[in-house]
Amino acid sequence: MDRENIISSHLFAARGPFSHAVKISGSGSLIFTSTVAALDKNWHVIGEGDIRKQTEATILNLKTVLHEAGASIKDVVKVNWYLTDISHFQTVLEVREQMFEGNRPASATIPIGSLAIPELLLEADAIAVIQ
Repeated sequence: MDRENIISSHLFAARGPFSHAVKISGSGSLIFTSTVAALDKNWHVIGEGDIRKQTEATILNLKTVLHEAGASIKDVVKVNWYLTDISHFQTVLEVREQMFEGNRPASATIPIGSLAIPELLLEADAIAVIQ
């Protein structure tokens, strides 16, 4: 089994010991992403105070890191959502339905008190499988 750390030049640079994703190859490949959020390459929050815009930006960043690893949103088999306000759950579901291109991966939504960057309303991580 081979392991490849994925560091996307299209996303914000890692500020710690993590990769944007990890790709495990064998007969197929597993890709495990780190959490992604509504951040641009310069660590600026996209859509501050707007859960819809932050969810859209988070999914676009997730698509970017998956693409870097050779996968797409349709390859995602599991996604975890971390929400600072569980009342945003329905909006996140609506945006996800629109942007996940018909894919319905296993999912968990975890309410949390806060994120490392206080202006962020959510983060997500995913597991994808490609052949």
